[in-house]
Amino acid sequence: MISPDVTCVCLFPECKATQQGRHYMGTMTRTTGGYECRLWSLGSTFPPATVDSNFPDGSVAAAENYCRNPDGDYGGPWCHTTNPITNWEYCPVPLCSGK
Repeated sequence: MISPDVTCVCLFPECKATQQGRHYMGTMTRTTGGYECRLWSLGSTFPPATVDSNFPDGSVAAAENYCRNPDGDYGGPWCHTTNPITNWEYCPVPLCSGK
């Protein structure tokens, strides 16, 4: 049991360290509009989203359907959606407190 006096630091917090969120590795899978993110491994017509080294997880497959920022978009983490009308959308990943 962890003492209530101990502060835990998550390895992959559900927040982004910077506005850009380039290194965000949390498990959010929904966009700002509420759409479900689709698997990155299903492919993309956007080249940066197909390169393993652009994902902090180490690969497109390891990124699963989590919100990520493989192209360094200044708008923050995003994903391709399962909605046929909305191809991609930003994710509402909060900024970590104290950053």
